[in-house]
Amino acid sequence: MKEINNKLALKAGSWYIISNFAVKSISIITTPIFTRLLSTTDFGITNTYSSWLGIFTILGTLDIYSCVQIARHDYNDKEMDAFISSVLSVSSFSTILLYLIIKIFGDTAISFIGLPPILIDIMFLEILFSNAFTILQTRHRAEFKYKEFVILSAMIAILSPILSIVLVSLQNSHLYFGKILGNTIPKIIISIFIFIHIMKKGKCVYKKDYWKYALIISVPLIPHHLSGNILNHFDKIMINQYVSASDTGLYSLAYSYASVLSIAWTSFNQAWTPWFYGKMKEKNIQEIKRFAKPYTIAFSGIFIGMLFLGPEAIKFFAPKEYWGAKWVVPPVLLGLFFQFVYSLYVNVEFYYKKTQFIAIGTVMAAILNIVLNYIFIPRYGYLAASYTTLAGYIAIFVFHYPISKKWDKRDLYGEKFIFSWIFLMIGVTITATIFYNTLFVRIVLLLAVFSILLIRNKNQLLEMIRSLRKK
Repeated sequence: MKEINNKLALKAGSWYIISNFAVKSISIITTPIFTRLLSTTDFGITNTYSSWLGIFTILGTLDIYSCVQIARHDYNDKEMDAFISSVLSVSSFSTILLYLIIKIFGDTAISFIGLPPILIDIMFLEILFSNAFTILQTRHRAEFKYKEFVILSAMIAILSPILSIVLVSLQNSHLYFGKILGNTIPKIIISIFIFIHIMKKGKCVYKKDYWKYALIISVPLIPHHLSGNILNHFDKIMINQYVSASDTGLYSLAYSYASVLSIAWTSFNQAWTPWFYGKMKEKNIQEIKRFAKPYTIAFSGIFIGMLFLGPEAIKFFAPKEYWGAKWVVPPVLLGLFFQFVYSLYVNVEFYYKKTQFIAIGTVMAAILNIVLNYIFIPRYGYLAASYTTLAGYIAIFVFHYPISKKWDKRDLYGEKFIFSWIFLMIGVTITATIFYNTLFVRIVLLLAVFSILLIRNKNQLLEMIRSLRKK
């Protein structure tokens, strides 16, 4: 493999971060519109749909996109075309099979899912074709093709909310249907063209070596990503079942705000991972360690800003009946911070292709989350779900840290810094939550924290930028 070009990595990584924020922020910015167009019940149903969509996407597609980034280091360009079309085929067959199984179980499956049959049909149509979009985007990231990434993402991000607003406005009842359909149609149409493009270019429906390579890497990750999805979304499903769709809407609003941090993590990780794999391949451990600290601090800055401004964000996003959801924000944000930290160590396991160990830890955390939700949501309502989710993310980190050290005992990130930083962020979260009803105090604390971070870590942040620009 060629040496990673730091300048290209910086440029591509910056575009991934900027475009992800820009694209996903469109969804966040339109949230105030939908919270005023939809009742809390309609808003809850749309989020229940999204939760099931995430779960069935992983099960149906066999999580096949996960192998693409690693395969880019093992196959040349011509082989990658055939590889991509081949793995798209196997995941498409699997998606159709899962849909048929749900249809066979009929009313029992529909009752368990808790959505109208027509929404389940739409969901699987979206899964079948959007899988091609996801696979192509993953290849673009691995090859630093940020222009293609930005264009495709922007098209869907712009068209979906516009169509959703139009369709919701045309509905007299079941407003959630207009929102879901508006989000789905643009992605399906664009993904159909991508699906055809991949199959025509690759000209490979089946090749044993490709299927074996993909399934060995991806299938063990199904429990991991499924469990991660459960940590992110199953709480909404359980709130819908044990409390009400209205409370699901309240919880979902707070989670929508917190998802900005999840977008940041996804963007950072998409930029970091290909660069990290390349440096591991080059055995350039010192550069990884040197960048890990400013990388963590940069992400933490977003976390801290969102944490201290949580109540004001909730008031901006929704009318007064939603405002109680502000107390969900701190534990959910802290959970997402732990997601960022544990991803550093999960990336090590990905690199060594020990994906079976990734799955074990996440499954254990998901089971813990479900059990805690079952115990506490009926007693304490939707707020309990935010703390059970936090417990799940902490459990994943506690599991993955020693597992990653089993495969690479080197101090890749600076463990002393990482652990001290974790305790610092916990303290910051507790402090912010105490003053959640006092804006002035939070603003003063926020300015103080940012000032200290910039003064103490300015040199490391500047060093990272300068080092990346050298080539």
